[in-house]
Amino acid sequence: MKKLVFGVCALFICFMMASCAGSPISKLKSITEDIEKNGNDWTDVEKWDEVLTEAANCVIAFAESDPSKEEIEEFVDVNDDLDSATRDIDDEKAEKALHKAQDKFVKNHKDLYKDLEKALKKIRKMTKKYEKDDDDDDSGDEDDEYNDDDE
Repeated sequence: MKKLVFGVCALFICFMMASCAGSPISKLKSITEDIEKNGNDWTDVEKWDEVLTEAANCVIAFAESDPSKEEIEEFVDVNDDLDSATRDIDDEKAEKALHKAQDKFVKNHKDLYKDLEKALKKIRKMTKKYEKDDDDDDSGDEDDEYNDDDE
């Protein structure tokens, strides 16, 4: 029986990873919409654990995809929406199940959690790099304006 459950879980994780391979951002949008629509009905810790695992795999896949500045901006917006959707859970049982699943996720998916932390750190670095590049571009334009005035 344990082998059957483990096999089904492994198969489910493979499907989740494959579904994120195409477009992690669109998958995160889909997860967010599902939470907004059905999250208050999810009183089962296992359902929340599946959703958190799927979202984590999408974030990791996104970080590994070498995203552009525009994709990172879209990701930040989608991630904010996802966070907001989980904070907006107002059913007491669903909220309790979510918090238990979050604790369980950290404890039971240690490697995935570490990979998620690395992915988020990588995304933050890319965001800072793009912001710095934008600042450098802006300051260069100002220098050009001053140089034009001198001529």
